[in-house]
Formats: sequence, structure tokens, C-alpha cells
Amino acid sequence: MRGILFSIAEFGSHPIRRFFRPVLLLCLSSVVLCGAALRRASLTRHAQDAFAAVYYGWDPELFGRDDGVWPSPACCSGLDCLSERARRRLQEESDDGGWERVVSPSPAPPPGANREQLFRLHSADSAAPPATALHPVAPSPSVDSAASPPRASSAAPHVGAVTYVRSPAYVALAEQLACSLRRSNPGLPLSIMLVAGELSEAHVARLRALPGATVLFVEPISFPNSMEQRYAANWLKLRAFSLSQFDALVVLDADTAVVRSLEGLWHLPAAFAAVPDQSCWLSRFGPRLESINGGVLFVRPCPAVMEHMLALLGKRPKLRFTHAAAEQDFLNWYFRYTAHTLPLEYNVMATESLRGNLTRGGRAPIVVHYNKHKPFNGREDRPGHQFLCEPTS
Repeated sequence: MRGILFSIAEFGSHPIRRFFRPVLLLCLSSVVLCGAALRRASLTRHAQDAFAAVYYGWDPELFGRDDGVWPSPACCSGLDCLSERARRRLQEESDDGGWERVVSPSPAPPPGANREQLFRLHSADSAAPPATALHPVAPSPSVDSAASPPRASSAAPHVGAVTYVRSPAYVALAEQLACSLRRSNPGLPLSIMLVAGELSEAHVARLRALPGATVLFVEPISFPNSMEQRYAANWLKLRAFSLSQFDALVVLDADTAVVRSLEGLWHLPAAFAAVPDQSCWLSRFGPRLESINGGVLFVRPCPAVMEHMLALLGKRPKLRFTHAAAEQDFLNWYFRYTAHTLPLEYNVMATESLRGNLTRGGRAPIVVHYNKHKPFNGREDRPGHQFLCEPTS
């Protein structure tokens, strides 16, 4: 598109051809209007993105959280986030030149790999120990996250995954996510955050019955959103920062499948990390990574950080990003200058960044994010559905 506009500008600048410039612009406008008629929903979303870019992008305070203005509490920083054992291991890996091996432990799958082969790949790499070697927290009866005990001071980190379900439609997605975790990261506990009264007893019972999963009832967090009504429910993921019984968590949207080991995350010297968003239309023609995607987050829980976030959201309504991507844009603002960037394979948007069994750039996915085309919607030919895990229990 940028090349087309430059070509039109160059063509129109010639004295002889200046007459044809309005004609070319009229033709281009006709093409755009025809496309709008055929894809009205897409155009509406692009218009919303453009409005949000202007409404929020021109406010200097929303470029990113200034720690001098809104200082954030921190439970750890840098290497202090790691246990003594993890720091020693990180130093050894750095001395051996093996950090890349830790971050990307598994080989790429063959182009024609089937579903079973794709899920076996994580065990083929002997360089990365299974998640059970990290002594994860054992599942416990349903508890309220507010009553979570203080983080244990152990030599090995306590790690886990967490998701949330706020409507019956996402129960089946959470079951698929739990299945994929059991196959790719055996022994890694999954916590499922719920709000009391939002699901029926039957749906709660289904989630409680998942092997290796623990149901946590938490207090709701919701703010209305004009871009997508369902975005209001996503604010609940902020509660993951309060789960201080864990040293580190991967916060996953329910519409994801974990297909390879997450081992490379647990020793990151960071309090927060995420993958850049791959579906920002306004950034497609620019060289920069503008924002994160909230579907997969690496978090070192810190209740003080969560309380600080909620206080800011209460005092400054504009930080709720009502006309944008809600909690995703808020987290991007909050951690703009401190977040670590994860490689694309940790949050592969199936439609935008998956090419067969590989990502853009030829990497093997670790987490596939279905986003637009949810699993079990009757379309097995959708991108990434070869990575789905069919629950067996």
C-alpha cells in the first residue's frame, strides 16, 4: 500500500501527467470502497483501530508508564527474580554459550508431521529437562487466590500455567488447553481462575475433573469495552499477579494449545515478558514492534503489582482502554519500558503467523493461539487445527 501511494504521488508530480492524478485517486478510492462493501466488518475494525490510535496515541501519558510519575512496586528485578540454583544454572549456560539452547529447546517439526508427531517433538530434545524436574506445586483443592500462601523459598522454582474461564463457551477450550499441557509439559500444574456464579455447577465440575488442574475462585475484574464486548472479561488475568504461591507463571488464554516444552521460560531474569502482537493493522507497514499480545504472558507473581494496577485503573479511567484492546493495551502501557520480548514461537497467532507446521521465519511453534478461529467450531481446515489435542479423559 505504501508503495502504491508513493507511485501515485510520483506519477502526479510530472507536469504532463498532473491531469491524471485525480483520475488515479478516484480509481483507488473505488477499489477501497468495493473492498469495504465486501468486508464491512474488517473495515469497521480498521476504523476502530484508527480511532484508538488517535485517541490514545496522541496522549503523551499513554506512551508508556513513566516510573518517575507512576512508580511500580516490585517483588524482584532482573537476576533477583531467580532462585540461587537458577542463577547458577543461568551463569553456567551463559559461560557455555548455551542460552539459545535453553530458550528454544526443541527442533522444528517436519513439514508433513501429523498431530501425534507434533506432540511428541518436545520429548525428543534431551537438552531440556521435563517440567516435572522443576518440582511444580501440586494441585490442591479449590481456593481463593486472595488466601494464597507466601511464596516458598526453595532452591527450585515453583512454576505453573494459569488460564481463566468466564463463559460456558470457553469450558471446552480450557479442556483442550489442559489436554495440550499434559501432553507437552507433563506434571506442570494448571490453575483455572473462575468468578463465582458465572458458570453452572456442571461446568465447574467439568473443570475440576481435569487431571492436573486446580480451580481458583477469584474476585471479578471487568470494565466495559466498546471495541469488543468480550474484552471486558479479559481483565481477570490481572489476578494472576496475586498467585504468589508460584515463582513464575505462564498466563494463557483458553483458546491456545501448548505443543512444546515451556522449560525455556522458567529461568528468564524478568518479572514480565510477552510476544509482540502480530495482528495490529496500523503497524503492518512499519518496521517497529508496537505492542504485545495478551494471549500468552510470562509473569512472576507479585500481589503488590496487582494492587498498584487496580489503583491506577480506578483513578485514571482512560487506562482501561475502553476503545481499544482493554487489558492487553493496559499491560503494554504498564510494562512498556520494562517488559522482555519473547520469540514469536511462544504465541503464534494461527491466522497471521502460522504457515503449515511452522511460524513465519520457519520456527516450530511452542504455543498456538487460535484467536479468530476458535477450536471446535466445525472447521477442521482452519490454520493451526493440526495442533489441537483431543481430550481423552
